[in-house]
Amino acid sequence: MLIRIGRDQQPRLEQPEDLRSFKLVIDAEKSTLAPIQAAFSKAGRIENSEIAWVSETWLRAESPLRDDPKWLEGFGKMVEYAKTKGWVHPTDGTIRAHIEWGAG
Repeated sequence: MLIRIGRDQQPRLEQPEDLRSFKLVIDAEKSTLAPIQAAFSKAGRIENSEIAWVSETWLRAESPLRDDPKWLEGFGKMVEYAKTKGWVHPTDGTIRAHIEWGAG
């Protein structure tokens, strides 16, 4: 599962069927972090240039597979696995993603 922030700074869910990886790809330079943090707020929050926390609710809403029982089961298993690794925030349930930066 990949979340991408393109030049328009809006987060988009890509590859929702890939439930074995989870990352945020930002097609920009790290120097643009502040405005990207603001734009990402509807999907979660960007803690710093390396870590983002993504809303499970946002992921489910954005997935074109959200009504597929098999995807829902797999997504639930992904979240449960993330919990065992400490990648689910204890107070708000957001899911930790590492960030990859590029000029896009």
